[in-house]
Amino acid sequence: MIEIAPRGIWVTALAVALLTVALPPSLDLGEEGSEYQLPADRGAQASPSTEWALGSFEPPNRMAIYSHVDDERSAVEALQIAENVGVKVPSIDYDASRGSYYVEDGVSSYEVVVYETPDSFLLRDETIFDTITDGKQPDLPTETEGKELALEYLAESDQLPAEQAVDTAAPDYYWNTQVEVNTTTDEKTVLKTNLQVRFDRQVDGYPASGGGSKLYVHFSDGSHLAGVTKAWPALEKEGSEDLRTLGEAMAMVNKSSSNMRMDVPPNCANLKLTSGQIEYHVPGPQSTETQAFPVFSFLGSCEGIDGDPITGEKAQVLVPAVG
Repeated sequence: MIEIAPRGIWVTALAVALLTVALPPSLDLGEEGSEYQLPADRGAQASPSTEWALGSFEPPNRMAIYSHVDDERSAVEALQIAENVGVKVPSIDYDASRGSYYVEDGVSSYEVVVYETPDSFLLRDETIFDTITDGKQPDLPTETEGKELALEYLAESDQLPAEQAVDTAAPDYYWNTQVEVNTTTDEKTVLKTNLQVRFDRQVDGYPASGGGSKLYVHFSDGSHLAGVTKAWPALEKEGSEDLRTLGEAMAMVNKSSSNMRMDVPPNCANLKLTSGQIEYHVPGPQSTETQAFPVFSFLGSCEGIDGDPITGEKAQVLVPAVG
């Protein structure tokens, strides 16, 4: 079993050939004013020039459209969830401005925010922000141990999604770190403060992204549970729609369509997109957008205005595949 300690734990291409698509200069893509909207760009100060070097892939002709289940949680349900995820002596308040319940634990520093949207909550403890003061590396689980502990906790708290909706085989791992500087030698030491295990959402066998596809479990010193984020709105099928062609999606990127999302470094002047796939965009539990829909996800790299590669940051463009 996962032991939740009292006061002191923060419970927070297919490669080979290059693909070239010839596009008529007057192609009407019809994307402006689409009902399928993506969040605003992040990073880009100006639209970079785009070079394509995709491995070929074949998107399907038609895919399902989903929406958030319109079923708000009650205070009783919020309390039950809080108890399931580790709160022992709960007290509850409702935040109407955020559409969520706030639950505190009377015997620990755990706090839980339970969103009205089904299958979404945040478990946290103030000590997730603690810093290392003695210069010693905390006793953190390995990635393998973290995965096992996270799956155990999610199963025991009844928060593990259905097998077909989550990829448990290969989660992503993120280490929060703190840099210690020796004032005598200026030598820098990087200490890991906690481990975050992230599980990917899947919709109909396709990877999902967006604010409604987050399942993160944190562990701190001693393999203690330090936090959980589950932004995983329940979905119901609305219908299905024909998809844009790959060429149409590429044309939207080339002309910097207003209805796409570009996530690149601020100083990206030249963007080279080298891989692509179909994903589902799932809005978060508090988003005004409630539809989950397929998108083209293009990945690549950036160069600065001087032509030098920009390393350490991803370059991604999302284009609605419908609308």
